[in-house]
Amino acid sequence: MEDENLSNNEANENTETSEKLNSFLESLKEIIKNVNINEAINSIVELMLEKSKVKEKIESEKINSQDKLHNMNLRYSRMKLWKEGLIILTILVTVILLSCFNKIDNCTLGTLLGSIIGYSIGNFNSSNISK
Repeated sequence: MEDENLSNNEANENTETSEKLNSFLESLKEIIKNVNINEAINSIVELMLEKSKVKEKIESEKINSQDKLHNMNLRYSRMKLWKEGLIILTILVTVILLSCFNKIDNCTLGTLLGSIIGYSIGNFNSSNISK
């Protein structure tokens, strides 16, 4: 008796499960029937193309911003180089003028010129190395 009840319960569960599965499959068929495969594929392809265009645009913007940053750094280094050159030239002219009017001794003049030249060589070499 118990075996019959168990087998009846299992049969009822199986029929309920198969009915649920059949209803799910019917609703799935309706959904698939309403969807046009070509339209779905075309929309997916369009989305992929838009995504690739966005990626290309981002890459081009990234390259442009890197170029702008490089140009700004180059402009800044050129300006710094000219500034250093003008300062050194001004100091050299000042020392030479002071020596012409005998305000600086000869041995002091040599030391000053040597230190200015050493500073300029060291400064310009270190700026070339850091680039």
